[in-house]
Amino acid sequence: MSFLGADYDDGHPFEDNVFGVDCSANATAATANVPLNVRILGTLVFVLAWPFIVFDISFIPIGRPTAAMAGGMFMVICRVFTQNEVYEIIGERDNLQTLYLLIGMMVLSYFFEREGILQALLIKSFKSDQPFSKILWKVCVMSGVLSAFVTNDAACVILTPLLLEEHRKQGRSNKELLPFCLAIATSANIGSAATIFGNPQNAYIASKAHVNLSTFFRAVLPAAAFGVAINIGLLYIMAWKHGAFSDDKYDAIEGANEENGAEKANGDIDGAIDEKRSRPTSRVLSNSIPMAQSGQHYDTPQQRARHETDPLLRSRREVEVDISARAYLPWTAKRKVLAVFLGIISVTVVCLLAVPSHVAYFNLGLVPMGAAISCMMFDAILNKINPNIAIMAVDWTVIVMFMGLFAWDGGFEVTGYPRKIFDDMKDLMNVHTAGGIALFSLFVTVGSNVLSNVPLVILLVTKIPCLPGTDMTTGSLPLEGCLLAWVSTVAGNLTLIGSVANLIVAEKAKSTVNYKLGFWDYLKFGLPSTILITILGIPVVALLA
Repeated sequence: MSFLGADYDDGHPFEDNVFGVDCSANATAATANVPLNVRILGTLVFVLAWPFIVFDISFIPIGRPTAAMAGGMFMVICRVFTQNEVYEIIGERDNLQTLYLLIGMMVLSYFFEREGILQALLIKSFKSDQPFSKILWKVCVMSGVLSAFVTNDAACVILTPLLLEEHRKQGRSNKELLPFCLAIATSANIGSAATIFGNPQNAYIASKAHVNLSTFFRAVLPAAAFGVAINIGLLYIMAWKHGAFSDDKYDAIEGANEENGAEKANGDIDGAIDEKRSRPTSRVLSNSIPMAQSGQHYDTPQQRARHETDPLLRSRREVEVDISARAYLPWTAKRKVLAVFLGIISVTVVCLLAVPSHVAYFNLGLVPMGAAISCMMFDAILNKINPNIAIMAVDWTVIVMFMGLFAWDGGFEVTGYPRKIFDDMKDLMNVHTAGGIALFSLFVTVGSNVLSNVPLVILLVTKIPCLPGTDMTTGSLPLEGCLLAWVSTVAGNLTLIGSVANLIVAEKAKSTVNYKLGFWDYLKFGLPSTILITILGIPVVALLA
């Protein structure tokens, strides 16, 4: 039994397509035979888990990964599906391929961040004597390009504290903070649509719809570049109305330097900045709490020595200290060699994944994983650094969340309601017509902000082969897959809670410069920006895909 599609390499359970999806009337009728208790319990579990997965509920801080896992667990407890079927869902080829892709890219991004390659480029472009009008577009471009290769979440984790810290160091106006934060978040989401590893939903779409990197580049990259350009124009209009281009360039950021008050009183501002820089840039995307560094109790000196030398016993927080500290070390010969190796590996990954499948087959998950393993081995040989540190730098909360989402969404699939809703609307969503594309895009945009884009994509991507006019014999769905990727990704810009990347920027702005990015402040820009960029980008994707 399979809920999320069948393997497509070794025989096909359905003769009419190569996706293992039965689009016949029999499949639709079969959903009506689902027992009433399964429908009720499956829907109830889905609804109860939904707010904890979509929203960050502070008074019940379960967190998204735990909520997703709990949703899957209660699907089993309520016998929506059996215990053995959980392994079929999570362990399905395309699901594992998505997880391998994410893990591999996380490890690669760790090395780039640890070596300070990205940080050096960013700081160099952010000069203190530049007016905000010359900085804003650079922030948008940096965020969009970086997110296309290290995911939008990772791009926001890297950029937000780094750029805002530099903003505070230069004593720039607090009126620049709103457009600054909006530039990082919205550009990261738009830019991430351009590649299969730009965000988690793209990775899943590429696995399920069999869309390779070259197709994404051809169809979505121009739309993403166009979208970032439009976003820059809208940001400049908003910044002008907000007064960010006024002459009060060195207006103090109120409350931003409160924690460094003593240093400032003594005139040691640079020391305060250096101290802040030495603090780690958190890679945690959920509510996981790092182990305590200070006050750690050790019964013996041997336990302390083991804790300090064994990476397996070091907390994620301590691993992050390694990242932050190493980023500002001098560029030695070994660091240059590793930087060159990382560049070669990254180019190789992009080239291999861009090769059309009819020329040569390079697996979407195994290529990035192989690249990550190669980097860990090379680093161990060159720098004598234990690869366990790189493994610990992977954001396992995201991986765990995906495993939970597979089971949670899979249980809702069993109820038959997603199939029924889709069947009622699919005849109107022919993506080969203008009206069908418009309805499909509206459906995805609304669904992405109600369910969140990743759960929606997991539910929807296995059904797009059944859309009218779809050719299921070609082995790939470039038009349907690229449209779904574009709309679901840009839809994340609609509201502050529409994307995890938005929440990361808000969290980092609060912790770095004590600035609160409000829901309504975001919506005032996110609503018109999302509508305009989605509408203008859809014809580009449709024509090129």
